[in-house]
Amino acid sequence: MPVITSEPLPQPATAAERSRKREQAVVLAFAAVIFLGCFFSPPHLQDDVDAVQATIARNMIASGDWVTPHLDGVPYLEKPPLKYWAIAISYLVFGQHDWAARFAAHVFCDCALLGDDAFRRLGLRP
Repeated sequence: MPVITSEPLPQPATAAERSRKREQAVVLAFAAVIFLGCFFSPPHLQDDVDAVQATIARNMIASGDWVTPHLDGVPYLEKPPLKYWAIAISYLVFGQHDWAARFAAHVFCDCALLGDDAFRRLGLRP
């Protein structure tokens, strides 16, 4: 005896759905090319802000003063030290490399994205 189900048969994708999937695939391929290009040939610390932050973190490790950031022996009190602490900890864990200086910022961005996603899923954000 045949089994009769009330589930509808899957419908073929509409043109809009196919177009959206194609756009997503192009964006994903573009991001993969950029990521792999930076993975095999990472950019150096060319921006003066990145270089200043990395230098301050190195000075924190060298001097042992984790309270007051210093740049060229002068206290650098223009910014809060949380980012410098994170970069210094990254240096202690991974060694003093260009990518280790950027690692802390990537972790902060990932946490922000995960938090935003959690708020969206819980319905706490419009």
